[in-house]
Amino acid sequence: MGLVNEIKQLVMLAYHYARESAQTRTRIPKAMESLLSYFVISSVSSLGFGVLLFRYLEGWDLLDALYFSFVTLSSIGFGDIVPANPGHVIFSIVYILCGISMLSLIFDDVESEISSWICCVVASVLPKEKIEETPESATTISANIPALPLDKRHRE
Repeated sequence: MGLVNEIKQLVMLAYHYARESAQTRTRIPKAMESLLSYFVISSVSSLGFGVLLFRYLEGWDLLDALYFSFVTLSSIGFGDIVPANPGHVIFSIVYILCGISMLSLIFDDVESEISSWICCVVASVLPKEKIEETPESATTISANIPALPLDKRHRE
């Protein structure tokens, strides 16, 4: 019976989403478009700064500087291309700390916006009585699976 209820809830969710107002449907793509442009511009500027910095400091060509910047900011760090000058290593450390921090903030902003958008869509789609009857201990609205208690044996 649990699977049947899940299918019913999924069909009900799809039905209510199809009936959603045209205003909400046009608002969502605009919000996602601005979020995507913020993400792309911020990421490209972080990489671009690294490319310019290491092209100037180390004299690397464009591809090597782009490769080093991407590998560094994605925290992969293969180590096959490294700054040769010890003074440039200090610039690399500052670039790593600032770049990874900035990208983390960007990802956090994007995640927050997507989460709030999903909450708004779910709240506008699900009927009010369905949201109100969901128990406090449920893990998700659609599954109605009670949250499992923490196993205290693993905390030692």
